[in-house]
Amino acid sequence: MILEWPTDLAVSPMDNSLYVLDNNIVLRITENGQVSIAAGRPIHCPLAGLEHGVAGGQRAQLTPLESAVSITVSYHGAIYIAETDERKMSRIRKVSVDGEITHLAGAPSDCDCKNDANCDCYQTGDGYAKDARLNAPSSLVAAPDGTLYVADLGNIRIRAISRNGPTLASSAGTYEVASPDAQELYMFDSNGTHQHTASLLTGDLKYTFSYSTENDITAVTDSSGNTLRIRRDPNRTPVRIVAPDNQVIWLTMSTNGGLKTLTAQGQELVLLTYHGNNGLLATKTSEIGWTTFYE
Repeated sequence: MILEWPTDLAVSPMDNSLYVLDNNIVLRITENGQVSIAAGRPIHCPLAGLEHGVAGGQRAQLTPLESAVSITVSYHGAIYIAETDERKMSRIRKVSVDGEITHLAGAPSDCDCKNDANCDCYQTGDGYAKDARLNAPSSLVAAPDGTLYVADLGNIRIRAISRNGPTLASSAGTYEVASPDAQELYMFDSNGTHQHTASLLTGDLKYTFSYSTENDITAVTDSSGNTLRIRRDPNRTPVRIVAPDNQVIWLTMSTNGGLKTLTAQGQELVLLTYHGNNGLLATKTSEIGWTTFYE
């Protein structure tokens, strides 16, 4: 294989594979010398419609990279790629172990960070990574605890992108976890029980969860007062769901606690099977007999 312009290297702690950043392509070289494209699309390849992954991102092997300058590989196998044109675009994208590429950090600038002295290319204070202003990031390092360190060259700073852990809301005594992608805020009590889901933009409650004295979920109520109720047998096994319009959906649970069937008005809506006893879904069969297989 002939390289064109290799500019950065990273080694995967998972399997010792070597990753090479070569002219907006990330190559993976295994210990036995096998080479494959981990991210980026060669410029001579026609750009077909981009395939989207299960989490909403695009397939990394089908997604062009733009002015990529640095790569690193996390201790869980994810690839991080820094891209910058040193002017308006400075960002970091993440390639999951499933090969899906998503935007992790860096908001586009409205002005030219390189040539405009009055351009604010750094926003002070902590916040969400996607909202942060980066300025020509030049290097990345992934720590064992999951923190990603960024050499933010244009801002003369080292930035840390940490996992989105829970924060204590002192006013309510609850722990909050935000999801910028879903634009939702999840609230938990001190025991880790999910109490509410709120809008991240407005703070309004979207869902409220109710529990029994044994801490089994019994109801979910939305912002309009509609309540979905879960009914259980004496062994605390859920047996039916009662919708807000009083429609009843019957549940059948497997011996290991997984959902087996959903039935309404005598009609089986879905049949689920699992891989052994590990809880991983194997098949899903719909009411019309269409079966989806999961590996």
